[in-house]
Amino acid sequence: MPLAISPSVFAHWIQPGAALTAVFGLAGFLWAEMRSIRVETQAMRAEFKADIQASEARQNKRIDEVKDDLKEIKADIKALLLAQGAQRPAAANA
Repeated sequence: MPLAISPSVFAHWIQPGAALTAVFGLAGFLWAEMRSIRVETQAMRAEFKADIQASEARQNKRIDEVKDDLKEIKADIKALLLAQGAQRPAAANA
């Protein structure tokens, strides 16, 4: 024997006030969830921004190190060229 509920029972039990309460309750729940998601998203953005800034700082530091190395290499090349230039006239005179 299936349980059959008449439409009049629903009309008596579910009144307009209860329906409005359910709608506003659902809206409140969704509002709270959206705020929670927004807060989580902002936290993730802040974390990613900090990670990106740290990565950029590491890259800038490495670029500065490479520039310093390049300056040292250029100075070494210049010294070698000067040493070669000094040796050539001495070899030409001998």
